[in-house]
Amino acid sequence: MTRSIIATDRAPAAIGPYSQAVRAGSTVYLSGQIALDPATGQLVEGGIEAQADRAFRNLAAVVAASGASLAEVVKLTLVALLAGDHLLLEDVPGVGKTLLGKALARSIEGKFNRIQFTPDLLPSDIVGSSVFHASDGEFRF
Repeated sequence: MTRSIIATDRAPAAIGPYSQAVRAGSTVYLSGQIALDPATGQLVEGGIEAQADRAFRNLAAVVAASGASLAEVVKLTLVALLAGDHLLLEDVPGVGKTLLGKALARSIEGKFNRIQFTPDLLPSDIVGSSVFHASDGEFRF
């Protein structure tokens, strides 16, 4: 199967080791887009509606660069879990989850911290653990 990279200056350039889109055979896989103005590289102002509009215009520009249109999109996926003050974005590597998380945090004037999850991640890797110090006989967090 042949693969080709799809890129357009009508959407923000990919930040990091991924592409705006990749064509594999007759299927095009798009990376996530956020509300960056491709002309300035800045997050658009005007609240969540203006930002959602910009993100979809960015997606449409990448789809158009592939030779298709949004009417031909078969699957559009955003998996997000909001819990308290936390957001979990789940998807395969390289689709822009960190950038999306940052943009979402900025759009609601929130704080962004990134944790990379791997199959061997333990709860103590996130919340920490107490360690016993024999010198004074105490546990310290």
